[in-house]
Amino acid sequence: MGTAAVLDAQKKDERRKELDRQLEEARAEFRMLVENAPSHLPRERVPDACIAPSHLLLELAPDGSITNRYKGALERYKKQPEEIAEFFDSLGPTPEWPRVSPRSRQVKDIWHQYRLQPQMNRSYTVVDTDYELLARFIRSEEKMTRIQHRIPKTSQQLEVAERKMRLLVTSLLSTDEARGRHDKTRPEKCDSEALQQVIADLCKREHPHYDVDLDPNAVSECNADLNRSLRDIFAEAQPSNIKLTIMKVCYNLLVASQPPTIHTYNTLIHGFSAAGLHYPASRVVKAFLHSTVEPTQSTLVCLLNHFKEANDSEGFYKIIERMTGKDRRGVNIRRKSVEQVHATDSLHKWAMTKDIAVNRDYLIERAWFDVRVFAAIIEGMLRFGYLRYAADTMALGLNLGIAFSMQTIRTVLNSCVLELDPKPAMVILKALAFRHSLIEAKFSKITHQEYIARRVQSLLYICGLFGISPATVVPSVEAVPASMLLSERHKRGLDIARITRAVDESEIKLGFFRSSLAVVLKCLADCQSGDKSPTPSGSHLRPWRRLTKAAIATAPNLGNIEVAKGVETSEEVRETVTISSNDKTTDSRDKADDACAGFEDHFEPARSKPAHRNLEAAASF
Repeated sequence: MGTAAVLDAQKKDERRKELDRQLEEARAEFRMLVENAPSHLPRERVPDACIAPSHLLLELAPDGSITNRYKGALERYKKQPEEIAEFFDSLGPTPEWPRVSPRSRQVKDIWHQYRLQPQMNRSYTVVDTDYELLARFIRSEEKMTRIQHRIPKTSQQLEVAERKMRLLVTSLLSTDEARGRHDKTRPEKCDSEALQQVIADLCKREHPHYDVDLDPNAVSECNADLNRSLRDIFAEAQPSNIKLTIMKVCYNLLVASQPPTIHTYNTLIHGFSAAGLHYPASRVVKAFLHSTVEPTQSTLVCLLNHFKEANDSEGFYKIIERMTGKDRRGVNIRRKSVEQVHATDSLHKWAMTKDIAVNRDYLIERAWFDVRVFAAIIEGMLRFGYLRYAADTMALGLNLGIAFSMQTIRTVLNSCVLELDPKPAMVILKALAFRHSLIEAKFSKITHQEYIARRVQSLLYICGLFGISPATVVPSVEAVPASMLLSERHKRGLDIARITRAVDESEIKLGFFRSSLAVVLKCLADCQSGDKSPTPSGSHLRPWRRLTKAAIATAPNLGNIEVAKGVETSEEVRETVTISSNDKTTDSRDKADDACAGFEDHFEPARSKPAHRNLEAAASF
């Protein structure tokens, strides 16, 4: 009897283990189905390893990306809407981006006299980079199990990786920061000189020397240790030890036994930028763009934030061009020539499935624009003073179902009110009316609803739409009592400030017109007097053109989008890959409507069709 009982217990134990195993497999399969289920809107979740505020969620990486690769991922890939790349490609070079002119002293006095909100403070209109939160996202990506890195596979590729790392170290050591020219106080001389000698010896011996037999797990473990060391170094960075900080970073890069992954580049860009060392960070950015490592979503955010904090608007937009494929160099995701795609079946399948831009003889895979990338672009545009394009970008994101954080929405609304510019105000009003559910979900508390009601009411007044209720735009604010809205004094002050602002803009325009008219009259007088001197050179006209663009140009119409010459959209890739690379252009110009007349009529139709197709701001100076 005892033997039978033991055997029965063993069978039950084996049966229990088998059931547990089957249950775990079922759970894993269910999780995969949920993660890869198609959705009409972007899927959002916070990664397990990332403790982030509830108002800022990390969107699930697209199937087939560097952080979400598995068997069959390519078939599950879902393309992003073409409107994203078309919109950013249509913006043109940053010198031509429109800027709102500074507020006059009279407008500022009126604002303070009537105690209008928000206050004219930088914190209301500029979002500083949250480096702590970005560091959490970077660390969470390091722990993702489906990530696949590009690592050297041959001895020749290994030598190239070693040489590129030596070049990066040399460029970091050649900066003024590494030479101690920016140190606030004298660093510890003995530590600095000793480490400098060690680094010089390592460079002479042509370090780093990476292991020949590369194992993906070994590479990941080595990079995890390296990144922890780098984070510890950056955590101790002070104005007094800048030189020592850079030397410690270079030493760790030289003694690493495995080639760097994208996580190392993320850690370096983030660490240097957070420490205010933007020039060394630019050296790392350059090294990344000349490497073969594939970026993660945090890489894109790091790049955008770097150029924002470095006050480099040109570099900021060039990164966006790389992300959309307008710049045929791409952003290191994947780029193949048309001949390669024709000759390889696997590349042909990739080109037909992924979000691809065809630029001349190259096919470039575009970056994934999630909520964090959109927010970084908007925050950068606001930092550089491009409010109109920031409003257009947010409108595009809202129309496509992207749920921005409360901080991003607040910053754009505050900027639109403070600048008293009806063009971005009208764009935001239409976007809020079309996607009011996204706003209502974020601003659900009564205090939040009161804030939204006041800001929407201010935007309506800026556009000269005095008889429209805020509930017409965002229905959820209908319950907000009238006492919490703008008082009669505030309405009067806002109207006076709006009119004063319009008068100031008109005077600026008249000055431009008088200046250009004087140039034309001088040319006519010279011609009539027989003077054969050449007509005014381009130097006379370029400032006029820039000033006109900045002050007079109408707000960008998201319906008037043109793809850059020589760049084709993903819908044209099929013909390019299977037949030939024909030059095509996309022209979706729509006739503008008058938004001031019957403004309420624009809200209902906007809910049935994307508002970014018809977002021309009607109110103008």
